[in-house]
Amino acid sequence: MKAEKEVIIESPFITSNRVKVLLPIFQQLVPKGINISIVTRYLEEHELNLRIQAEKEIHNLEEIGISIIFCAGIRLLLQIKLNLSQEELAAKAKVDLTSISEIETGLRNPSLKMIQKIASALGIKIKDLIDF
Repeated sequence: MKAEKEVIIESPFITSNRVKVLLPIFQQLVPKGINISIVTRYLEEHELNLRIQAEKEIHNLEEIGISIIFCAGIRLLLQIKLNLSQEELAAKAKVDLTSISEIETGLRNPSLKMIQKIASALGIKIKDLIDF
């Protein structure tokens, strides 16, 4: 991996299998001072068996210095978009309607770029869409 400063991974679910594959890479990057962040769904949005895996793996990842960013966009987006329809929000954010719909229904975890576009369209800060 050729990262020099930061690695950001977007993964709706953190599973043992994913961590098993990524851990050797992380163990090479962390000692080099490269910041690693994983954007994922809140644990409450995982099915029980995945939630148990995620809790364990998140703890292990944080132990080696990896930041976990829980995305609140799915729930919070519904509350803060004010009185915009999905169509209006998609147009303001310059994203496709399907993406907005999938984010709101939990079928899709928004990318960081998508979060930036939505926050800008809503006139709010990115931190209001995600929880660090």
